[in-house]
Amino acid sequence: MPLRNWFSRRRRRSSSPETELRPDGVSSLGRPSGSNLSSKRALPFYLLLALVYIIWGFSLGLAEVLNSKFEKKYRISSLKSSFLQTALYAPFAFAPITFGAKLTQRVGYRRAVAIGLGVFALGETVLFLSSFLEVFPLFYLAYFITGIGFSFLECSISPFVAGCGPSRWAELRLTAAMGLSSLSQVAAIFLAGQFLGLDDERPKPMVDPLALVYAGMTCFTLLLAFIIYISSMPETIEEDAVLSLGIPGGSLRRERSFMLAVASLFFYFGSQIVVSVFLIGFLTQAMGLTEDSAAGYLAMANLVFAVGRLIFAALMRFVRPSYMLFASAFISTALFTLAIFLPRDDRGIPLSLLLAFFFAKAAISPATYALALRGLGSNTKRGGGVLTAAHCGGALAPVFGSVADRKSFATGFYVPLGGMVLSMAFPVAVNTVYRRKYRELEDEGRGETVTSAASRSYFDSLSANPEMRQGRADPVDL
Repeated sequence: MPLRNWFSRRRRRSSSPETELRPDGVSSLGRPSGSNLSSKRALPFYLLLALVYIIWGFSLGLAEVLNSKFEKKYRISSLKSSFLQTALYAPFAFAPITFGAKLTQRVGYRRAVAIGLGVFALGETVLFLSSFLEVFPLFYLAYFITGIGFSFLECSISPFVAGCGPSRWAELRLTAAMGLSSLSQVAAIFLAGQFLGLDDERPKPMVDPLALVYAGMTCFTLLLAFIIYISSMPETIEEDAVLSLGIPGGSLRRERSFMLAVASLFFYFGSQIVVSVFLIGFLTQAMGLTEDSAAGYLAMANLVFAVGRLIFAALMRFVRPSYMLFASAFISTALFTLAIFLPRDDRGIPLSLLLAFFFAKAAISPATYALALRGLGSNTKRGGGVLTAAHCGGALAPVFGSVADRKSFATGFYVPLGGMVLSMAFPVAVNTVYRRKYRELEDEGRGETVTSAASRSYFDSLSANPEMRQGRADPVDL
């Protein structure tokens, strides 16, 4: 086949809306809805998307451990190094709800993931140049571009994974995928601590090993983006079946439980990022550990966190995600409070409590994300973008950096503690105020396919609302 004809065929295929599904759950391109796939048929697509989480977690792991090393290598303060996290997470405040959500709606999840990987690869390229030239201000630009890529990926891939297969296992799939991401973070922390050689006392190689790592990550990311783009992944999320039946989604602002989930994730991500990034400084200054021991402890904590996510993913087959979310949020907040306020004469107790804290908080993010998306209908893609914007809580890291420079790291850790307390709002509400709503959504996901649930809701609403029968339903808005 001539190359020109091949490109023209690809162009004609992409001109049709990829997210337009018939009521039987088959797209206009002949792809089945991922939510109608069995777990066995969805597994190959899930494993391919898991590679995205792995490369994503590896990059975040490097970002966590490099802050303390940059402070020594470039002789900067904690406040200046904390602005790297601001550059990384500030794009989450605008990119998901502007470019990210619209991009996902326009081109579909599969292409949005590929584009997000492309932007992420661009950020990794700038990181390679920053490391190779050893120009610290260039890292701010690199982190900012990488953050835009992260926001695009989070906006598309998390709803994609949650919907790729039977809806009853949405929380399980998302928690397991994030567990793989956490395991790759452990590998990155170990690599950075042992082999990158960023400390001044180590012999300086001809080429910075960090630059070589980023070069390899760029090549792998571009290859993965190409494979996903040409793959035959299905459309996945329940909104596709709902849209095909004409069910309106309403306004996200009216979904109070959803907006509460966004606020809780904002405070949780801010706390989690501060603790992970500045844990080495806390352990060296407040606990008296050496830097090598602190780096090893950080790797162990992330390993415990990853194992916790995998264990919670297995438990979600038997325990309601709403129950598990509340237990995870309450226990982790209590453990973190004890670890900060207990006397440090015997540092073994606070260190053990911190490890338990990393384990206990493993279910908060995936369970909140998957529960918040349930029942949004045609607003699912927009909802995914708004939930992704909650990651901008990590941009508040300079608040901690300022307190740590003026007072101490121990005092600075009161900042993430406050965030953990505020993040309990949604876990508490989903088991009290909105208990009935989420019980029905969980039971619906366990007992029905997405398309059948959407069909039942549609015909029920037709009989109850004459305006829908006459086509005068309100349009979807944010």
